[in-house]
Amino acid sequence: TMKQEDIFSNLNANRPAPSYGPSQGSDETSIEIDIGAGRTLNGVILYKKREVKLDELDKNLKEIARTSTKTPVIIRCAEASPHKALIDVLDVCYKYKLFSVSIFTL
Repeated sequence: TMKQEDIFSNLNANRPAPSYGPSQGSDETSIEIDIGAGRTLNGVILYKKREVKLDELDKNLKEIARTSTKTPVIIRCAEASPHKALIDVLDVCYKYKLFSVSIFTL
């Protein structure tokens, strides 16, 4: 008989060392953006629970990025939301170096 080796027990995974100092970014609040299906091909972008145009979102993210580019961005997309709206929001995040982005589907 042949015994199959458990390859998962031999994987080398490096975890970050624990931080004992003050937490970096503990005072940072996350940016929450919702993208929904809309009447147009661009969909609906909600920021702070109100509908905004892309240029208004751009201005808001620019101000936040001036303070900290490490602020987490949470993007929640409705299942029927257009792909273009997500790409537009990601482009604005990239423009201001907001790289800590999480994307979820509702």
